[in-house]
Amino acid sequence: MFFANDSLNKMIRSMNEAASPIQYNLIICRYNEIGLKSRKVRSRMEQRLVSHIKKICQRENLSIVHAQREWGRFIFEFSLENMPKALKIFKYIIGLHSFSPAISVDCSNSSIIEKVKDFATADIKSGDSFVIRARRVKSHPKTSLEIEREMGEVVLDTAAKLGREIFVKMKNPTKTIYIEVREAATYFFSKKINTIWGGNPIEIDKPVIALWRGDFNDTVAAQLMLRRGSIIFPIIFFDEKNQLFNSHKTMSSAIEEIKLIAKYLPEPITVLQLDLHSLGEYLNQISDEAVKNILLAYSTMYLLDNLGKEVNFNRELRFNSKDLWIKGILTSFRLTDSLYCALGQNLTIPHFMPIIGLSNEMIQDVQIRLNMTSSQTQNDEFTVADIVLNHQNGDSFSKIKPESHQISIIKDVKLILEKNVSSELIILLDSIVNQRQKILVQGSIL
Repeated sequence: MFFANDSLNKMIRSMNEAASPIQYNLIICRYNEIGLKSRKVRSRMEQRLVSHIKKICQRENLSIVHAQREWGRFIFEFSLENMPKALKIFKYIIGLHSFSPAISVDCSNSSIIEKVKDFATADIKSGDSFVIRARRVKSHPKTSLEIEREMGEVVLDTAAKLGREIFVKMKNPTKTIYIEVREAATYFFSKKINTIWGGNPIEIDKPVIALWRGDFNDTVAAQLMLRRGSIIFPIIFFDEKNQLFNSHKTMSSAIEEIKLIAKYLPEPITVLQLDLHSLGEYLNQISDEAVKNILLAYSTMYLLDNLGKEVNFNRELRFNSKDLWIKGILTSFRLTDSLYCALGQNLTIPHFMPIIGLSNEMIQDVQIRLNMTSSQTQNDEFTVADIVLNHQNGDSFSKIKPESHQISIIKDVKLILEKNVSSELIILLDSIVNQRQKILVQGSIL
């Protein structure tokens, strides 16, 4: 049973009002795909994820009392007054599958019984159905089933003494009490809250540079790559009016979109800026629009490819105090951008296009989720599969066809490039890369 939005907000309000008889001071975190890795890789990814969470909390001015790793779990302790803030922040941790506000007691049977009575008194009302879900380490003298049966009787007895009529329901009960008996402590919780994005932990060994063209699809593509564990470094092409090149969008609006990505990373994002004013003047001298479009696409790919090489050669990008090696170029090019896709195959650095198979409706779903504030939550962790299944009857990528005039152009791309890519253009593009600028963009969850 996973926590619905209204229930999460009610829990946070009750914590703020100190109204809940269950004084949660722990957050138990669970991951998903990490559990499929080998023991060595799993340990490495766990350490990086815990470090990432600590840094996110530090950026959000959230103090962690204690943090520990256990098999398949992370456990973070907070002060009671910081728990409402922690619940909001943990919804946005990429790499976590779900988490629960929890409390702990020692592993003695008497302590477990007393805490189950507290949960039965606080959470289970007359007319509710309930179930006990227990897990325990093998060294514990009782099996999980024995714990569930014994604690179920405790709940029924407690409810009877309070005059509440309740009953056991194994599937889809209204209330669930989870008990995890481990070596050093026993943990109790009643809710499982899915994170918004799920995904893999952010790691320093798969950074990419991402083109921002003034289309919100750029932000969607970057977020899909980010939730797979990549660090994103945006690239902005701008002109003499301080607008995005070939777009009416301003630089400031692009930075606001980048902040939507930056809030998931504990350190400020380095944004690379290229002034394409001189390229615009060069292309304006060409009267043939078809040739101009092909040269613009070629120039875009050339700039991206050489920028990736330059920042790698000079070790310009860093994260977590370490030099990074860019592993690829990220764009939001769709099937309708067939010209760019065709030219992109000639890049020496891998070219990633994560939204190429998504319809406009699917992309809009991701956009909505990206623009949600900390006061708005989602019921479920995001997966691309869920988005696709939700739109089975809508437009699919198989219905998106390249524009006919682009198909005819692509047939002659090589010939046009051979005739029009001059040494003057190459020198101009190299100078644009060499004069690149950098700014830092910091994001925030709250």
